[in-house]
Amino acid sequence: MKKLLSIVLALGLVLGFSACAAAGSGTGETTGESMTLDEIMDAILDGVENLPESESVELSGDKWATYAFIAPPDGAEGLASEALMSPSAHSVVLVRVPEGADAVQVASDMEANANPNKWICVSAEKTIVSRHGNTIMLLMSYEELADAISENFDNLFN
Repeated sequence: MKKLLSIVLALGLVLGFSACAAAGSGTGETTGESMTLDEIMDAILDGVENLPESESVELSGDKWATYAFIAPPDGAEGLASEALMSPSAHSVVLVRVPEGADAVQVASDMEANANPNKWICVSAEKTIVSRHGNTIMLLMSYEELADAISENFDNLFN
């Protein structure tokens, strides 16, 4: 009876691992390029420990300058996730520019204008600007959070 149970469990594990491997391979694999900004935000924050309670904000009008530190690029979309009222200096901003736009320049402008002291009473320990294709991330937070979120962002596109 024990041998039969062991064989059934082993077979279940093999099938389970095979199913997981098949779900992440092939042409149907989900990558950052095929995801919405909301999906990317959820994915890069998923599993990051000690995240402050945050709120997501779509960028429009003056919000571009407040969160991304730039004027809105033509045809771009933006989303920010920032800590709610607390002594936390934490902000994640995603910007996607349309095909043909100069994403390198937009990322450069965001990096040049980013203000890790925007919260007045607290400052972000680390600022990271990262770009994959037409998707740009501006991240200002505690070093440990920034590193984990940046790694998740890079993994989505690699």
